[in-house]
Amino acid sequence: MNKPRYFKEAFAQLKPYEPHLVPYEIKLDANENPYPFPKSLLEEIFTKIGAKDFPLYPDPLAGRLRFRLSEKLGVMPENIVLGNGSDELILCLYLAFGGTGRKALGFSPSFVMFWHHAFVTQTDYFEVSYRDDFGLDLEETKEAIKKYQPHLVFLANPNNPTGTLVDIETIEKLLAYDHLLVVDEAYVEFSGVSAIELLKEYQNLVILRTFSKARALAGLRLGYLVANVDVVKEIIKVKNPYNVNVFSQIAGEVVLANEEVFQGEIKEIVAEREKLYNQLASLGLKPVKSHANFILVEFGEKAKEIHQELINHGILVRYLGGALANYLRITVGTPEENRQLLKKLEEIL
Repeated sequence: MNKPRYFKEAFAQLKPYEPHLVPYEIKLDANENPYPFPKSLLEEIFTKIGAKDFPLYPDPLAGRLRFRLSEKLGVMPENIVLGNGSDELILCLYLAFGGTGRKALGFSPSFVMFWHHAFVTQTDYFEVSYRDDFGLDLEETKEAIKKYQPHLVFLANPNNPTGTLVDIETIEKLLAYDHLLVVDEAYVEFSGVSAIELLKEYQNLVILRTFSKARALAGLRLGYLVANVDVVKEIIKVKNPYNVNVFSQIAGEVVLANEEVFQGEIKEIVAEREKLYNQLASLGLKPVKSHANFILVEFGEKAKEIHQELINHGILVRYLGGALANYLRITVGTPEENRQLLKKLEEIL
């Protein structure tokens, strides 16, 4: 049956993002911080928000949080845009610099929202495949840039879902072209490697970051973008005016003022990542060396079956399918969650 004329034919093949909501006891499928949000900070957030805040629209530019971030990052407030998660800012980048007749380049496999928002905005999207070891092929990338002449290039670093890292020297080489290079640093706290210093020299660099991972605010949806002032002005033109609610703005301010609270968790997650990597390898599996808070693991042809078996026992990990049909992505949990995961995998295998 044909749909009414107001439906877009192009969207017939577009599938909504599937978060795979099923009952669980241990959740290791979405790269979230496994530790509860600190109670002391939660109490501080509630002391800073009052009844007068709710009837009024929030600051459209999140001015106080923007200023705090600028102090931390060593940039001007005018270099920063806050978003309802970094996903929204990816869409804003496409709205401002993409669209019909424009091109974007990404890598495969990588964060699905790069492709998704290109499709939604009718931006032509091209991909360069990572090597078999999930490293970036610089020469192939250069050839693709020359061939397609993209307006936007998206690079997740560390990459999701592989956890692999591109060095700063390579990123600098990708800035030598006439395009906007967007480096998504959602997992930067777990890698310690950032391209943000390159903003001082390159006007065509955009850095994306989030409060969802290391700072444990995934439930509030808070991300930010750092770029030169002219790029930021274009983003502000297309973003929703009151996109970050007052509660999220205050929570972001409190978190930034108490960064030391999260440093111990970050160190623990990194240490657990290395331990988990070695333990997975000892089970005869093939984990990919990760610089994020998750590990991509090759399970072979039984990956989907093992994924379902883990679900049956209340453990959620991510089955990716497609080119990664033989892999599962496992978020690094608490020591106890990791222990239970390994115990169950040992039984299954």
